[in-house]
Amino acid sequence: MRGISGIKIYAASCQIISQRFLFIIILLTASSTATNLPNMEENMGILENMGFIDRELNRQALTQAENDIVEAITFLTGPIFFNDDFVTFNEQRPTSIFTGSLTEDQIEQQQNITLDKTSNTSSNELPMETSASFTTSAFLDLENSVYRDKWSIPIKREENLGRCLLSATRLAVDGIADQDEHCKKFMEILIPAAFQKLQCSDPVNTWSTMVQLGIFDMMQLLVDLIAARLAYSPVPTQLLETLAILFDHDSVFQQKNKNRSYNGSHYDEQLGERLLAKSSSSTFSDSNENEQYGWLREIINRFVLKDGIQNLKRQFKSEKPLTALEYNALLSPFVQCMDYLFIDKYQQLFSEHVEEALNYVKNCKEEDYKTESASSIFELLTTLRKISSVVWENRVAQMEELHLNILLKMVNLSDFNAKMNSLKGLSKIIENPTSIPRDIVSKWIIEHSILSKVLEGDIDQIQYVEKARTFVDFIAPSMLKEDIEMIWKMQHGRSLATVDHLLSLIASAATKFNLEQLNCLIGFIDNSWKTETIPIKEKLIELLGAIGRGCQEDSAARVLEVLWDMAHEDRLHRSMLDHLLYCHLRVFSEGRSSYDELKRDYCLKCMTDLQRNQGWLVSALKHLYELLLHNPTNTFKRSEPDLISLLVHKHDVISALIRSLSTCQLDVWNKTHGHVTIDTLVDGRFTHQESIKTHLDLLSFLLKKGNLYLILKRSEELWDTLITNENASSFGRELGLNWFITCVEDFNRDSQLALFEKRVSKLDLTNLSPKGFECYKLYFARYNLERFRRAKRSSNVSNKSTLSNTPSSNINSSCVSEHSEPIAPIEDASPKLNYACMTLNDISTLESIDDLTTQQLQQILVHSYVSIAGCVEKSELTSKVKLLYRDEKQKKESNAKISKEDPNENLCKVCLDANIDCVVLNCGHLCTCIRCGLFGERPAERRKRLQNLISSLSDNEIPKILPWYHDGPDELQTVRYWIAEYSLSRAKERIEKLKEYVAIPEVYRTANIQGLYREFTNHNITLQLIE
Repeated sequence: MRGISGIKIYAASCQIISQRFLFIIILLTASSTATNLPNMEENMGILENMGFIDRELNRQALTQAENDIVEAITFLTGPIFFNDDFVTFNEQRPTSIFTGSLTEDQIEQQQNITLDKTSNTSSNELPMETSASFTTSAFLDLENSVYRDKWSIPIKREENLGRCLLSATRLAVDGIADQDEHCKKFMEILIPAAFQKLQCSDPVNTWSTMVQLGIFDMMQLLVDLIAARLAYSPVPTQLLETLAILFDHDSVFQQKNKNRSYNGSHYDEQLGERLLAKSSSSTFSDSNENEQYGWLREIINRFVLKDGIQNLKRQFKSEKPLTALEYNALLSPFVQCMDYLFIDKYQQLFSEHVEEALNYVKNCKEEDYKTESASSIFELLTTLRKISSVVWENRVAQMEELHLNILLKMVNLSDFNAKMNSLKGLSKIIENPTSIPRDIVSKWIIEHSILSKVLEGDIDQIQYVEKARTFVDFIAPSMLKEDIEMIWKMQHGRSLATVDHLLSLIASAATKFNLEQLNCLIGFIDNSWKTETIPIKEKLIELLGAIGRGCQEDSAARVLEVLWDMAHEDRLHRSMLDHLLYCHLRVFSEGRSSYDELKRDYCLKCMTDLQRNQGWLVSALKHLYELLLHNPTNTFKRSEPDLISLLVHKHDVISALIRSLSTCQLDVWNKTHGHVTIDTLVDGRFTHQESIKTHLDLLSFLLKKGNLYLILKRSEELWDTLITNENASSFGRELGLNWFITCVEDFNRDSQLALFEKRVSKLDLTNLSPKGFECYKLYFARYNLERFRRAKRSSNVSNKSTLSNTPSSNINSSCVSEHSEPIAPIEDASPKLNYACMTLNDISTLESIDDLTTQQLQQILVHSYVSIAGCVEKSELTSKVKLLYRDEKQKKESNAKISKEDPNENLCKVCLDANIDCVVLNCGHLCTCIRCGLFGERPAERRKRLQNLISSLSDNEIPKILPWYHDGPDELQTVRYWIAEYSLSRAKERIEKLKEYVAIPEVYRTANIQGLYREFTNHNITLQLIE
């Protein structure tokens, strides 16, 4: 049967759609060619057959369009006709079909109104529910559309919501609405959810007038349903709560439509003296008030007309005693619309029921306060107070006193539920500004010592603490010293969880303390700090940090001072010191610009500790680094200098860092008598390695963040402190070399060159570590590159000077030569060796090699990418350099022959300046020089190629491609054999073990690893410090 009904519905829909399109085509044709327009009644019939079922609205559209049906359709379907900005006939909307009390026949006729008006088709084209059943299918479809994320709610009577409302109303009139499971679920769950979205969601403001009219029509149907449902017990609390939303003048829907005019003259005529909401003809105190909230007043009077008031009053006379929830539901619908009611009529209707509810509250017993529904008592009291504030103003004080007395009774009870309910009620009073005035509540709390009673409860329960927090925050500004002391002493003898909860309440309240209250609390913290255990001290640190992050600036400054003093105590464990400084730093991390001055002060305090160079040195450097790192200040937006500029230029922080580093190294050397290790402690907390690294990290940060260059004098001082200092440790020297490598860009070009000449070039290359060799190579390459550039510039200037032969050009040439000579002197025509930094090009004859020093020979080999490891004697170095010289000389002669045939044949194809000395590995072509070899063969690639070549040659062929190869002494051969035997045997063992491991299936390997991990985690590992 469902399939057949679905086919009928589909056929009927297709028929209606086809009729609409047919009518539109006919009308468009008639409008363009016809000469005689049909009369208005015929056009209205056409519009009804097209689906526009409201005859009054159709008549107004045709009148506005001068009987032009096409224009009328445009009005009916377009946004202009229902534009709120124009006061036209669109403000008139379809009224309900019936204005009096509905009979069963009228309800059934109204339920099927759409089927009667949509088309001329017969009633069996759409599904019809019997009089004894609820529209279950429509309810299920509506449920799916309401509860999904992108919800949609139909607002036409012929659609799901309208059909369900009409069906539920019919069942409510019969008194059987609660007997149907789906109908009951519709009234108790779906209606509140749907109308909450239609009345209170933000999209309401964006909906068109057509949608607003549809929602108002659904509101009228809901009012009819609620009025009918109130005729019998039990009290429909969910429906009454939804009715309160409909009557709320502050809802989004009512605010959106507050300027709608009152069109309820038929209500005025039928109600007469029973009229409850003020109509447009009533006298208002405000002359414009009668023009506002017309729709609100209409649905109130409609509720009266549908016997809603009589049925609601009948609920108060129920045989079964009412609960606080039911009393509140019956009285709350009119609370938010009192300004639009006749107050004298409301008094006549509800005065006895208000007294009845008040007596119920007065007669509540202790058992009523312990149940979860006790919160309904406070909601009822709030409702009674709101009613009294409008209707019986002289009884407001009585309501407030009763409210507070009940709270006092509940707080005094030892039951957990009663105390929780009292805190919930007290929280609602505090959070609601329209409830009892705050001064009255505050006075009541102090008079009855509510604070101590609240904190005597189950403070170990987190849900209780969360409710108590609202109360404590409220009373915090008026707390006395005795109250603070009472709270502080409550933690003694409690569990750590309870102490945590108490301290969290104190921290929350302290953020609202004035400076006097805060100093009182700090006094208690200071006394506990001297006597408590380490776990409690850690909690006190967290407490101070939480207060500092949440309070005002003057209080934050006091907290920062306390944390700073605690961190400077002697014999403080490192973990606690780190915790103190972390909490100190987090106060500044809140991003409040007003704290910039405080941050500046503590940066200067760190500088003071740095200059003292005592036990707090490393901590001061670390904290200074963190303060500067988290400094969000943009210097271009500020008139005063930023922190880094202030520290560098005014307080000379860079010089202080280098002096501190030197002093620290000397002190550690003297304390250990030269036996400095990586674990040597500087101040009992930090190792010597951490101290050096902290100094260098801060120095690097200052240079990079401040866009500064380290001047040559400071560079030399730092080099002498870390590298050449006889008191420097090996790991300190490695840290220093690494710093000079990573921070090479923090020296200007002249400083780099001068530093190489005066310091780096003096290194003994035979004893350098890999890091030292990397540093030497880096500065050596930069030195030679800059020397080449300056020589080239000087040559260009000299050529120009010779061509022009003018005094001015000679002056310019002289200036350039004077500038470049101290760094890279220009060679004269006569052969002259440059002993500052030797390369192969500086050698004029083979015999001159014998006159070179060992350091110069090492420089030449390093520059030519020849390893000098293993070269002990000077003769070995000399032999290698001579071989290089001969090879270079042969290459030059070969290039000279080629250049005679084609001068550009041997030039680099990139720069067309230097000779080709790079090979491209992928293709084997020779086309670039080593400087332009962006894709050419580099030293590492050349070594790899040499290894591959050697591996494919015999022992007799190897000497032919390695002209500098020579036999070593027998002792060297013996040592190398021993190393090979030792290493190869161990390597063989490792390979065998690896093969055995790989042979194990991966599943078993994973299981073994997991088993070891579980075994490891099950053991308690305790580390003991042995002094």
